[in-house]
Amino acid sequence: MQDKSKKIIRKSAVDLVYEQMKDMIKNTDWPVRDKIPSESELAEMFDVNRLTVRMALQKLNTLGLVETRAGEGTFVTAFNFSDYIKQASEFYSEEMFQDIADFRKAVELACCRLAMDRCTSEELEELKLRLDAHNKQTESYNTVDPNAFLALVDADLAFHEFICEMSGNSLLILAFQMAREAIYRYLIMIAEKRMTVRHERLASNKPVQSKLHTVIYDAIARKDFATCEKAYKDMIDPQVNIFEL
Repeated sequence: MQDKSKKIIRKSAVDLVYEQMKDMIKNTDWPVRDKIPSESELAEMFDVNRLTVRMALQKLNTLGLVETRAGEGTFVTAFNFSDYIKQASEFYSEEMFQDIADFRKAVELACCRLAMDRCTSEELEELKLRLDAHNKQTESYNTVDPNAFLALVDADLAFHEFICEMSGNSLLILAFQMAREAIYRYLIMIAEKRMTVRHERLASNKPVQSKLHTVIYDAIARKDFATCEKAYKDMIDPQVNIFEL
């Protein structure tokens, strides 16, 4: 059997530069309202060409983390995820949400089934680390901190993305990567809705019991596809209140 623990995960230069710049903003290396380096300076900093930098900046602009002012440069903005969700929702009809949900059920559940058969103990350990990171972000989530919200969504995406990688199927992994941006926006909108419900329940001293990520991890480790499938479908369905399960 092929040792997938040595598998090389490839990311595009644009994604790598985007992620590094996003981290610099989240870590306040570039504070809000500060002007960031020019495209030429960034290209030299990251040892890439200016087109790669420009495409990474476009992703940051789309997310609402920076704004480019003609003749002045690019500046870090105070991210408002409520505004971002409102703007992003204009491009997502109810049908589009359903399409993403259907896609995730088809592709990610297929990945879960393969992961149960093929994953190594090292990969299960890595998935557990991603589960712990997600649960930590959920427990410490602060509604007034946009960085906490983005960290929560990033941790959610990282958990599901690694399950796809555990499948060892290059076409399924590619399918997820092609839909990654749509899935990310979907997760943002679902997280905003569900974390609002979570805080309302906490404020009312109602129990918060959603542990579906843990259920999925345990089911993969036990090779229990039926349990994994039910938990996954409950998690993906935008109409399901996972805190009532």
